Amino acid sequence: MSKKRFSMANPYREMSKVSPQLEDGFLQFNNEVFEHLLLWPLTARELKICLLVIRKTWGFNKTYDIISVSQFVEETDTKDRAVKYCLKRLRDMRLLVSKKSRRVQNGTPVNCYLFNKYWDTWIERPQKRVQNCARVQKAVKNGCSKLHPQNTYTKDRGNFSNGKKPEIELDPLIVAMQKKTERERNQKAEESK
Repeated sequence: MSKKRFSMANPYREMSKVSPQLEDGFLQFNNEVFEHLLLWPLTARELKICLLVIRKTWGFNKTYDIISVSQFVEETDTKDRAVKYCLKRLRDMRLLVSKKSRRVQNGTPVNCYLFNKYWDTWIERPQKRVQNCARVQKAVKNGCSKLHPQNTYTKDRGNFSNGKKPEIELDPLIVAMQKKTERERNQKAEESK
């Protein structure tokens, strides 16, 4: 009894105008790293950028390579701003490591990139850094009246009725925060005396 072997042919081979062969070049990719990269929560753009860095480094038997933003834009078909955002996120997640190189393009140094193959050091969701704390603290100190949408002037709404801004009730949490900051200010003033 002979068993028939299963075989499958590509139905699109006859239609294709290209003939990719291993002899023309190939990429060696560690299976464990590849599996972890597939399971990692990345956007399509972030995955494209990771794969491009892997292609430019491991694909040419290098550990790192100098890659300009314009190369990322051209080869991933992604806008400049999105590429910069994705590169920052990938560095924050520790998938990519970058360092400024000595090479300069259009007056700015071009970064050198390497892919971090140690997946146990990757961070899934980097912590968001709070910016403009001073603005938030100032708004809390002033009772958030400037940030309230009813207290803003727009061309549709026009000026406030009766020439007065509408009164709003403050959230108890905001009042507590105001009192706390006032106490801290008083303590600092006493300590400086």
